[in-house]
Amino acid sequence: MDSIPIPYPVYRLELADLSGDGIPEVCLGVENSTRYWHEKARRIHLYRLYHKRYIRPLWLGSRVGHPLEDFKVCRDSLPARIHTYEKDKEGHHIESLYQLRGFGLQFEKYLKNE
Repeated sequence: MDSIPIPYPVYRLELADLSGDGIPEVCLGVENSTRYWHEKARRIHLYRLYHKRYIRPLWLGSRVGHPLEDFKVCRDSLPARIHTYEKDKEGHHIESLYQLRGFGLQFEKYLKNE
């Protein structure tokens, strides 16, 4: 399969080597609901490229630590990391850093909290 239909609104698309193997992963920001989280929200989906032609889902994230507002990829290290902009239930803005580890994203550290 050299394409994947995305049936959700997309708000961000980035390519970055999150695994450190020299092949970029597709980082897609989508707005959707999940089996366990029925409310539509912003989420991160990651896709792996195989043989420079095939696209396979790597991680279709249900959520990060707090409701996601946006994200960007930090390419200042290898593997690259994902910098998220989140908001807690009190409305405080939280910036966090995540790494791709095993299955999905693993929290690394907080960058800024208001």
